[in-house]
Amino acid sequence: MKNPSRIIIAMLIVVAGLTTSKNVKAQNATLTVRLVAVLTMTVNETNPTLVFANAADYANGVSVTYPNALTVTSTSAYTIKVKAATADLTNGSNSIPVSNVKVQPTGTTGIGTPSQVSLSTTDQNIVTSAPAAILKNINLQYSTDANNAAFIGKPAGDYTTQITFTATAG
Repeated sequence: MKNPSRIIIAMLIVVAGLTTSKNVKAQNATLTVRLVAVLTMTVNETNPTLVFANAADYANGVSVTYPNALTVTSTSAYTIKVKAATADLTNGSNSIPVSNVKVQPTGTTGIGTPSQVSLSTTDQNIVTSAPAAILKNINLQYSTDANNAAFIGKPAGDYTTQITFTATAG
């Protein structure tokens, strides 16, 4: 009978030789991370409304701020523009020049350079040089000037126009 410890040692030598074999092959793989430019904007407040409810509103002008009115996701710097569809706010045959309403981002940090503009039918920057951001909420304030004669002597009612916000990269 052979010595069992010799058999075990011989088996360990064979196993050790198999595990240290120089026949190991390496394989390479290429990892790719593809970045696609993304720029999305959601208008969360689709019906901003300024209300002249009393004499003080006509004397002082009115203002309303909508928190998180816009939400932007952009993988690069971006600009936001606003324009009105028509030169006038209309109520039937009655009109008020849209330029009597101002819009501006307020109370929002990290959006580049915010600007107040009087609405017009031309695209105007309300945000420039905003840095890339994910789900950036932007507050918007709509306002009128004090003692603005454009709102005096008009029939009561809702005067409307469509406004369009556009976000562009760069």
